Amino acid sequence: MSENIANGHPAFKCNNRSEQPDDPGYFLPVFKGALNTEGQQAHISEGRCFSDITYTLHYDSVQENGDFDGITLEVVTKDMQGFFCGEYFVISTRNSYSIEEFDDEGTYKIQMKNLSEDEKADIKFNGVDIFLSCDDPIDAAQSALGMIILFAGHWADDFVPKDYVED
Repeated sequence: MSENIANGHPAFKCNNRSEQPDDPGYFLPVFKGALNTEGQQAHISEGRCFSDITYTLHYDSVQENGDFDGITLEVVTKDMQGFFCGEYFVISTRNSYSIEEFDDEGTYKIQMKNLSEDEKADIKFNGVDIFLSCDDPIDAAQSALGMIILFAGHWADDFVPKDYVED
């Protein structure tokens, strides 16, 4: 995977973003890869809890014409960095998403079944995207609240505790 995006700017990664959990956008996960062919793998070594995570895409019930019924993402987590921690990922296509937590070393299977013809075509063309959440759910919620306040402005005054809003 490339470490740079358009025009040579560095890719957004967990270790090069703001350190303030209440910054708007802090909660956004970082893109780690897209898988669209049978057996294709994505290797992630930047996790908070695991230093070795591998995703492998498998098509389920493949027919002679190349059609398939669903997909299975096999996830292998290794080299756990802490006892009380979990890794959060967002797995998405253009039509659906799933939030997954991995809190122990091992092999996990994520299945997407009963896909429409459009969803199958989308997976073959665009792939299944993998995003890594850089923080825990509490920091993510705090940042999401900051994002809501950013866009809602004074309309959020009635819903946000007064001690949270700076004058």
